Amino acid sequence: MTTVDEIAASFLRTVAEPTPLLDEALAFVLAHPEHHNQGFWLFTGPGGTVWTGVREPACGTTGCLAGWGAALHDPQLRVFNGEEVVLRDGRAVSIESYARHVFGITFSQSRYLFAGVRTVDELEIAIKEIKNDPAISLSDLEITVSRALIDRLPWQGAGARETS
Repeated sequence: MTTVDEIAASFLRTVAEPTPLLDEALAFVLAHPEHHNQGFWLFTGPGGTVWTGVREPACGTTGCLAGWGAALHDPQLRVFNGEEVVLRDGRAVSIESYARHVFGITFSQSRYLFAGVRTVDELEIAIKEIKNDPAISLSDLEITVSRALIDRLPWQGAGARETS
């Protein structure tokens, strides 16, 4: 059972210890794009239900990487107001704090991954970079992901940057 004290301690983490849940949440988002929306922590469908069955989202439920990470970590977690989860001891914490803790990432890494403007491509690249360099900073993550996205552009072929 996750406690508020564990979540609070993870706020001070300076080096990530990425958990398999980070990959699991990304895989979930990739498999269910209709339920992914980086603009919502976790917006539940009618009746406040996240799951209709084993790993099958309820109709109308959308969430960001953090929201789905929280829901995957503890399927019985109750969502309050789309922004907080209620722990089994009855105390509420932000989805952001909960997901940062269960993903094993730093505060600055969570700021990047949980931003409402992130695309799935950015999330994929960033997660790979966090796993390769657990101490990567927010600014280095932004630069590395931007460069990787530029390298994916079709005009980046051989000789594309040659000047006359």
